[in-house]
Amino acid sequence: MLDKIKMFMKVIHLNILYKMKMYFIVSIILLIVVFTLYFYYKKRKIETFTDKDSKIEYIFWTGGFDSTFRICEMLINEKKTVQPLYITFNLDNSCKGYQCRNKLWLRRNKTQEIDAMDKIRNKLFNRFPNARNLLLPTIFIEEDIGDEYFNELFKKQFYSNNLWPKKRKVHQYYFLAKYAEYNNIYIDTGVLGIHRNSKFYRYLKKYLRFVNQNWIITDKDGPISYLRFPLFNRTKTMLYNKAKRYKYNDILKYTWSCWFPKKGKPCGKCPMCKERIINHPDNDDELLRKNVIETFDTKHRNNKKVVYLFWTGGYDSTFRLCELLIIHKKPVQTIYISDIIDDKHRDGTRRHSKNKELSSMKKIRKTLIEKYPYCKQLLLPTKHIKKINIDSDIQRKMNILFKRDMVRRPTCQYGAMAQVTRNMNKDIEVCIVKGDKLHTSITNKLICNFGKCKVQDKKIKKNINHWNKPLHIFDRFIFPLHNMTKEQLYIIAKKYSFIPILKKSWSCWYPQSNGQPCGTCIMCKGRIV
Repeated sequence: MLDKIKMFMKVIHLNILYKMKMYFIVSIILLIVVFTLYFYYKKRKIETFTDKDSKIEYIFWTGGFDSTFRICEMLINEKKTVQPLYITFNLDNSCKGYQCRNKLWLRRNKTQEIDAMDKIRNKLFNRFPNARNLLLPTIFIEEDIGDEYFNELFKKQFYSNNLWPKKRKVHQYYFLAKYAEYNNIYIDTGVLGIHRNSKFYRYLKKYLRFVNQNWIITDKDGPISYLRFPLFNRTKTMLYNKAKRYKYNDILKYTWSCWFPKKGKPCGKCPMCKERIINHPDNDDELLRKNVIETFDTKHRNNKKVVYLFWTGGYDSTFRLCELLIIHKKPVQTIYISDIIDDKHRDGTRRHSKNKELSSMKKIRKTLIEKYPYCKQLLLPTKHIKKINIDSDIQRKMNILFKRDMVRRPTCQYGAMAQVTRNMNKDIEVCIVKGDKLHTSITNKLICNFGKCKVQDKKIKKNINHWNKPLHIFDRFIFPLHNMTKEQLYIIAKKYSFIPILKKSWSCWYPQSNGQPCGTCIMCKGRIV
C-alpha cells in the first residue's frame, strides 16, 4: 500500500514539474512575441494616442511641400511640439487592397513620400538640433476606423452640406475629418490648393477664424470642425519666401509632390508636378527642361533680381521685355493670363486673340534666343495662368473704379492682374503708356510721376485721397512705361535694333478667319508697326 502511495505521489510530482516546465516555455514564447511586436512597431513608428496633451500640435504629413512647410514653421518659428500623422492606405477612391492596382486616378508615390519624410527629418535635426525634442515619431495610419456605427453617422453628416465636388465620390477630407473627430483631436491640414470658386472655399471663408497663429473652424456642428487650415489664403511663393527668410528653404527641396513617379523620378505631368515651384529632389536639368517645371525664386542663377512682367505678346509689353533683356540684361519672369478676364457677359467686350498671342510670344521668344543667345538664361519659362478667380473686395473696387470712369469696364484685365499680384505676393510690371485709360487714372498718383524715377517708385503712393482709394488694389503694380508714348518706345527700339522683334507682336482682339488683324478694333487703331 505504501509503495502505491509513493508511486501516486511521484506521478503527481512529475505532472507538476511538467506543467511548470510548459508554463515556463509558454511564458518565454509570449515574451519573445511581445518584444518582437514591440520592436517591429517601433521600427515602423506606429503609435497610438496615449496623451491628449493640448501642447502637442497634430498635423497630417505627406512629405509634400505644403505640409512640410507647416511642420518647419511650427518647429522653427513657433517652437511647438509636433506629432505628424501619415495615412498609408488609399484615400483617392473607394477601392481597397490589391484590386486598386489598375485604378487610373490613384497616387503611386507612397515609397517616395516616406523616403522624403525620413530625409526631411534628418535634415531638420542636423540644421536645427532643438527640433529633435519637438518632432515626435510619425504615426502611420494603416487602416480605416473600425467603428461602423460611427462611420455611418459621420458619413451622413459629412455629405449632408454638399460641399464636395460631385466628380469625386470619395474625398480625402472625408477620412481626415472623420479621423480627427473620432480621436477628438484638432489636426492641421497642409492644404493650399482650394479653388476660390468652390462651395468649400466659401464655407471656409465664412467659418474660419484666426486664433493663436492658426485658422480654426467656428462651425462646431459642421463635419470638419476638428480640422485646422494654417495655410489658408497663402500661396506657395509666400511659404517659400518665409522659409527662405528663416533659412529652412533648402529643407523644402527634399519634399515630394508627384503622384505618378516613373523609375523613381517625377512624371512632370500630373497636377502636383505642375504646381511645384521648386525642383524635386535629385531631379536633373534635362528632366526639368523636358517637363517645363518652373522655379519662382526672387534671385536668378546670376544673382540678379528677377523682374516679373505681365506679357501678352503685344507691342507695349514686348517692348518692355526686350528693354529688360537686351538693354538691361535682367532675368525676366513673364506671366500670361488666358482666362476670360475682359467681360463676364458672353456678348460683351471680349478678346478672341488668345491663340494669336500665344503664337506671337512663341515666335518672339525664339527670335530673342536666336539673335541674343544669352537671353536663353535670362528669359524664364512663361507662367501661364489658365484660371483666375477674383476676390470679392477686388471686384467691388473695380466696380467703383468703373463708376468713377477710371477703367473702361468693371470686369477687365486689370482686376485679374491685381488678383495675380495678390496670389503670388509679388510686384509685377504692367505696361501702360500715354493714351491708355488707366494711365489717365493714375497720373499724379504714383510715388514718382515725372523725371528720372526709379522703376520701383513707379507705383501707387499710399497717401492718395478718398476718391482714389479704390486704386489701392493696384498697389503691387509697377508702371515702367508710365509717361511714355508708343512712338517713344519705337525710337528706343530702333536705337537698340529690336524693331524686327516688335513687328512680331500681336495687338488685334478680333483676328479675321484668314489670321489677319481686323484693322478696326481699338487695339488695331493704336498700332504703330
